[in-house]
Amino acid sequence: MRIFVQRVVLLLALVVIGASVLVLEHANVENPTGRRYASDPVPAATGEPAERVLSADLNVPNNNVATQRQCACKGDDQSTAPPAGCNVCFVHSAEILKFRIPDFVTTSYIAESKNTVSLVDERRQLTDYATIAEALDIPLWVYVRQDTTVQVPLRTMIEDTGGGVVFYFVPQGYRDPYDTAAQIAIAASLVVFFAMLIAGRLLHREPRPKIEPSSAVPPPSGDGLLDQMEQLKERTRRRAEREELPHDDE
Repeated sequence: MRIFVQRVVLLLALVVIGASVLVLEHANVENPTGRRYASDPVPAATGEPAERVLSADLNVPNNNVATQRQCACKGDDQSTAPPAGCNVCFVHSAEILKFRIPDFVTTSYIAESKNTVSLVDERRQLTDYATIAEALDIPLWVYVRQDTTVQVPLRTMIEDTGGGVVFYFVPQGYRDPYDTAAQIAIAASLVVFFAMLIAGRLLHREPRPKIEPSSAVPPPSGDGLLDQMEQLKERTRRRAEREELPHDDE
């Protein structure tokens, strides 16, 4: 029973370590970056650093760069030339308020960076982006700060496209609670794992064999004792005879 419990504890420790490593590696994160939070800290209330970090994390060029500028153009006429400041219209829609330039445009999603405290002032723009995403049948992802306030109806509208709001941008010195919990879990599991290994070795160590005398002399029996006495008497008699013999120098 003790061996079974030890093996179960060792297995659980390995499972916890494996799960914690997955957390630290941002596994099973559904948004296009594959991360829970930005790879670099982003100062508050500045747009360009947030776009730069998000561009690196998405591995997608910033659509605001002059050489990019793919626009969602207003109107149904596909032959309409792009407005000034746009290089190409990637979609036309009569339902948007005006032409729009999302921060990131790919064939599989639209992404927007919002490093602001609230999205109240961004509602009209994000509504147009959701309309565009639905027309193209691709999700809209909106990346915001950890402390950004997002109204429920706006969040629901974004999620209805198949995307979502990602609380992504973090300040300098930010510590993710999931990372902290995973690090503690790994440390504790390693302690338990090695403690159980050491305890198992001590409990199952074989005792040292007893060393028995290899050349023990058994005590003499009765007959053997008599023989020894006779031999002693004979040696004594012979010694006495040698002493009585005359010496040549006398």
